Amino acid sequence: MPITATDGKKDDVSIIRFHGNLEFIAADELDRVVAQLVKSGQYKVVVDLSNTSYISSRGWGVFLSNIKEMREKGGDLKLSGMLADTYEVFRVLEFGMFLNSYITIEEAVNAFKPDKSTKKSVAHA
Repeated sequence: MPITATDGKKDDVSIIRFHGNLEFIAADELDRVVAQLVKSGQYKVVVDLSNTSYISSRGWGVFLSNIKEMREKGGDLKLSGMLADTYEVFRVLEFGMFLNSYITIEEAVNAFKPDKSTKKSVAHA
């Protein structure tokens, strides 16, 4: 299974760890996991992509499809750990206008804290 849904919560933030390529079938699975979190009232989510080498257009769509409701409820969906090639697609397609990306899970979780001024990561090795 490419998704380890919610490794538990850290500071009231659900962590989803994805492994492998985020293509059509896996994207549907991820979409169900995110939708279930939203349905259960969990609006703060970090998706760890440190073991994801490819994200299809359907995969990117999963990230964008639930953001409006999450943000309306005071939450957000944040990405962490993108590999260089994946981050390059993120950057070129200007997804940074809609999604926040962080190098580490810890940075992404801390970005939910109102008293923290965590900057979004802008470079990946």
